[in-house]
Amino acid sequence: KFGMIMPGTSSDRSVTINNSASYPLKAVILKSGYIADWVKVSENNFILKGNENREVIFEVFAPENVNYGNYTGKAKIIFKKILFNK
Repeated sequence: KFGMIMPGTSSDRSVTINNSASYPLKAVILKSGYIADWVKVSENNFILKGNENREVIFEVFAPENVNYGNYTGKAKIIFKKILFNK
């Protein structure tokens, strides 16, 4: 959660993504909900080597013209097997 953010300001949170498999996986981050367009992700569509951790920063920016209220969204992290080393 980002908590209360005033219009025209931003806040960020970090998430550690872990590949506990012994082989590489592709990590894809999907954003949804009302604030999806307000959220920037430091990295997306990247390869995690086997047993690798990576910190990803989520930054949300509330537009200056937004009304005060409760706005929500979700992020989903999907792992995909790499079939052909591409």
